[in-house]
Amino acid sequence: MEIDSPQATYETTICILCGSGEDENVLLLCDGCDKGFHTYCLNLPAIPVGDWYCPGCRRTQPATNNVPLQTP
Repeated sequence: MEIDSPQATYETTICILCGSGEDENVLLLCDGCDKGFHTYCLNLPAIPVGDWYCPGCRRTQPATNNVPLQTP
């Protein structure tokens, strides 16, 4: 049984929206599901900094409260 290396897996990643594996320099991998998305297919102006979650994973994640905690 042959095990794919991480490099081989990356080379076969395609954009879920357009089906292309071209332009890998702007192909994002979701930190939740590892699916690929081009920045231009999502209308993102740039590659996000830090962890990035695709629209499908963001819908399934519990909402977080972004209000800072205040101490009395």
